[in-house]
Amino acid sequence: IVSRRGWKGVVTRVDAATAAWTRELLAGADLAQALQRAQPGFDFGTWLAIALRNDWLKGIRVLRD
Repeated sequence: IVSRRGWKGVVTRVDAATAAWTRELLAGADLAQALQRAQPGFDFGTWLAIALRNDWLKGIRVLRD
């Protein structure tokens, strides 16, 4: 995953399950959809810790039924 910290590019190596999860989110899946489609071996807790540490989260939207 390529992200940035300020103006500096940062590369983070991820496994195939995490790459697939990230593609789901970038394609517009909401959290529930992405979790249902997550590949075996994907660990949301680990992903969230890395995402927070690397500033991958850009916003949160609350969807109402």
